[in-house]
This record gives sequence, C-alpha cells and structure tokens, in this order.
Amino acid sequence: MRTESRRLFRNGLIRLLLVLAAIAVQCWWFVVLADMVRRYAPWVSVLYTYIPFLIILYIYGRETNSAFKMPWMILIAAVPLFGVVMYLILGHHNGTPGMRRKFLAVEEQYNGYLRQDRTVMRALEKRHMKLYRQAYYLLYRSGYPVYKDTAIRFYDDAARAYEAQLEAVRNAKRFIFIEYYAIEERGSFERLKRLLKEKTREGVEIRMIYDDLGSNFSLYPRHFDREMKAMGVQCRRFNPMMPVLDVFMGNRDHRKIMVVDGRIGFTGGYNLANEYFHRTSPYGWWKDSGVRLTGSAVRTLTVLFLEMWNSISETDHDIDRYVDLDPQETPEDGTLRTEALVQPYADTPLDTKRTGEEVYMNLIRAAERYIYISTPYLILTDEMTRELTSAAERGVDVRIAIPGTPDKRIVYAVTRAYCDDLVMKGVRVYEYLPGFNHAKQFACDDEMCTVGTVNMDFRSFYHHFEDGVLIFDRETTVRVRDDLAGMFAAGRMIDRESVERYRRITQIGHTLLRLGAPMM
Repeated sequence: MRTESRRLFRNGLIRLLLVLAAIAVQCWWFVVLADMVRRYAPWVSVLYTYIPFLIILYIYGRETNSAFKMPWMILIAAVPLFGVVMYLILGHHNGTPGMRRKFLAVEEQYNGYLRQDRTVMRALEKRHMKLYRQAYYLLYRSGYPVYKDTAIRFYDDAARAYEAQLEAVRNAKRFIFIEYYAIEERGSFERLKRLLKEKTREGVEIRMIYDDLGSNFSLYPRHFDREMKAMGVQCRRFNPMMPVLDVFMGNRDHRKIMVVDGRIGFTGGYNLANEYFHRTSPYGWWKDSGVRLTGSAVRTLTVLFLEMWNSISETDHDIDRYVDLDPQETPEDGTLRTEALVQPYADTPLDTKRTGEEVYMNLIRAAERYIYISTPYLILTDEMTRELTSAAERGVDVRIAIPGTPDKRIVYAVTRAYCDDLVMKGVRVYEYLPGFNHAKQFACDDEMCTVGTVNMDFRSFYHHFEDGVLIFDRETTVRVRDDLAGMFAAGRMIDRESVERYRRITQIGHTLLRLGAPMM
C-alpha cells in the first residue's frame, strides 16, 4: 500500500513540476523580453528603476502583516526584475480584483441565510462574558452566528470520523455535499465512492468540490470528473492548475466539509486520503482529528459549501431547500445540551479579515489557566508570536504539539526556527514522536475549543480558504484537552538547554528560514 501511495504521489508531483516548469519558462521569457526592450529603448531603463521602487512602496502600504511584507521588499530591492515577476505570481495572496468581486458577490448574496438568534447571544452575555467576547468577534466582524440545539461529537482519530461519515452517507435521504482539499482516488475513498453510487440511484443529490493541487490524481486528472459525472455526482475542481502565469494559483481550497441532508455536518483536519485513515504510513502514525455536528449549526457549513460551489460556477439562485429545514427535527444520536454553543466559521484570502488567525489569537488572549495547541506547521506572524509568549509570561500554561516526523523537511526546518524562540520565552513545544501530527485544534481553560483546517502558518492565514468550528462547551473542550494531553505525553519536549546549546550554530540559518517563510 505504501508503494501505491508513493506512486500516486509521484504522478501528482510530476504533473505539478510540469506546470511549474512551464511557468518558469514564461518567467524566463518575460525577463529576457524586458532585457531586449531595455537594449533597444534605453529610456525604458528609467522605468525599470522606478517601477520596483513604486511596487516596494505599494507593498509597504498594504494592509497586511509586516512579516509578509519584508521578504518581498528585500527581494525586489536586491534583484528588481526577478523580484517583481515573483511578487506578481506569488505575492498577491488575496487574488485578482475580478476574482474577489466574483467570490465576495456570492458571499454577500448568501449572508442573509446566516441569521443570529439574538436570544442566544443575550444568554451567552449574561452567562459568561469571556465566551461572549469570542463569539462577538466572529458574529459582528465575520458574520458567523452562534447556535444552540446542536449535538457535538469530537473524534481524536480521523479513521473513526470517517466511519461516522460513511454511516451518515448511508442514511442520507435528500443531499450530500463534499468539499475537500485532497481526495485520493484509490483505497479508502473506494468505500465512500460505492456508497455515493448507491445513493445517486436512490435519487439523493450529491455535489463534490476538490482542490486541483491537493487532489493530484494522475498526470491527467479529468477522468475522475468524468467518472463522478457518470455515477451521477456533480463534481467541480477548485482553481485548476494551468501552465500559465496566474496570480490566483497560490490560493487553494483547504477546507474539509461534508454535509448530509443539512442536519449532519463534519469538518476537521483530515483529507479523504489513505494516510489519514492508517491504510498507509509514509510518516509513521498519522494523527488527525475532526468533529461531527448534528443540528442547527450545520446551516453554516451548508452555506459555506454552496458559496464555494457557486463561486466556481453560479448555478443556484435559491438555496432555501438546502438551509430552511424543519427546526423540530432531532439528531439521530447524541444528546442536545442547551448550554453547549457552536459557531462554525470560515476564512477567505480575498478579504482583509484574517478570521482564522484572529480566532486563534483571541483564544490565546482569553486564556487564564492554559491554552493547548496542535498544529502540523508553526510558521508564525509577529503578532501570533507575541500573543503566545505574552500568555506564557503572564503564567498561562502554553503548550504546542508539532510533528515528530516531518512530511516536508524544509517546512519542518522553518517550524523549528520558530519553536526555538518560543521555547526560550516559556512556551512548551512537544514533538509528537509516533509520527506526523496533522491535527489543528485549540483547547482553552476547559471552556472553549476549536477544531478545523487552519494551520498555524502563512499559507493558512493568508493564502487559503479555510474553515473551523468554535465550541463553547465544557464536555467537548475537556475531550479536546485530553487528546492534546495525550499527544504531549507521547511527545518529546524541546528543552531550553538544547536550544541554548545549538543556538549560536543555528541562528543565522534560522534567521534566513524565517525571512523566507512568508513566501512558502
């Protein structure tokens, strides 16, 4: 199975490299053409001098993180022509104006379906002001309501979450929505595919979105689309990889959402691929997690899927039949607890809200006793670093689990570069020794937690479409806390002594890695 997984990865990598090679040729031709123009029209050299300067001023004035600006400014100042070309391709993390208009118009159209029950917010304000402040940000800054009447189940293993998804699909009556960054065509997905084929025969409507970069099926992936269509599954690729210069190419759909009949919803860190369910083990034990929601909070996940579906190609002008369901319906299992509140949310690179990063920082700011964190990548903005170290300095127990076995060595090296500074300032960082830790989850003070798709890195915070669930519930938070505690116990803490021992040797390398981190 490992050989098969590596073969599929190799095929996808070949396709990606061919696309990147084609783009590199276009970049090279652009530079050569610019140099030819300069030779035949010397006055153009004046433009070559001032255009990079103006672009540096533009970058400096942008409403974005300073750590993101600095590497691009240095690169353009050092090698102007090359730096400008690279910035035009990779530096515009919020897409093109046309793409922003298209996506945001659909989002605005569907905002009316996300309505807040004011009694829920008033009750939360009276019950617990700290939790109210967390919910207030997501509601009034980003427009995501808080829901009661929702059963929550946390899965500390993606394989168990997948079994729950298969069971939900098996019982589907009306529709199934699936949106994943990566879908591996063979292996674990075959079980879901067989169920989907059965459900289409029963008349269940099925829609699927997958990211074209994350789901590299082979050199020619269109056969997957055709196969799904032949089964009766409506299928769309997000942002197809094309061998042409495209400033939107770096923005990927990193979300993981499944909605069944508008009443059951799943999300979490895992993709629909073999390693997440332990069918293959290229990096040791693959640790991931997810949540299932049953009840009113699934409305937000449904709207998020439909926003993405219609942003790719608008076909739905009325989505009432998917979101206006009978509120008297009860979950098939799980106990409704009126004190448990749930707030699903999403993040998009096409605005300046940075919702995923702000949710994390708000939890860190609110922590009074502890903040436990799991993330596969730890590539931080200056603001996030300040919040983590400030919490540790005021006596909060701040712990972070990172992978013990890297999936990308250069990214792991950057993660360690950030870890060392955190460790020196009192943050406890653990390497998860059994294998690769891919879970993205926070637990705070036995009061609130979040589980979702948002990594603690620049790509998740600035480039990708993401989603998560903020949960105000002691029982669920304790389960997430205990899962994190188990990861710390299975890990090795990075101690100050080892950091101090090698700090002088690694300092220059770590500085260079952190400088280039926002470009990764």
